[in-house]
Amino acid sequence: MILGFTGSQNGMSVHQTSNLKAFFKNNNVTKFHHGGCVGADTEAHYIALTFLDVKDIIVHPCNIGHKQNAFHGTTIICKVKKPLTRNHDIVDASTELVATPQGEEILRSGTWATIRYARKMSKLVTIILPHKET
Repeated sequence: MILGFTGSQNGMSVHQTSNLKAFFKNNNVTKFHHGGCVGADTEAHYIALTFLDVKDIIVHPCNIGHKQNAFHGTTIICKVKKPLTRNHDIVDASTELVATPQGEEILRSGTWATIRYARKMSKLVTIILPHKET
């Protein structure tokens, strides 16, 4: 599976982290695409690289705030692009998308915009909210 990932710059909750680890363990992820931003991208990258030995990690950096980019142990770094274009590239390169948003759907959120685009492109989307469903 070629997996795309999107998440909050504020990082993932414990619930999101444990569910992402379980997702990786239960799926044969051969390539992993993300935006290379601080927060959830960096955490997911670390999980893929350290815990699951995914070696084909492709980062799609954006041109806003170079201090927000995190490329730890990356195999491929793509050309820097505008945020929405970069997010579309992640979805287009992936067979499935996993998202760890801060909460329920809102407008003016890069994570939710990426989810909406993936749905529009008929990609399978797994959303892991920050809290357990009751």
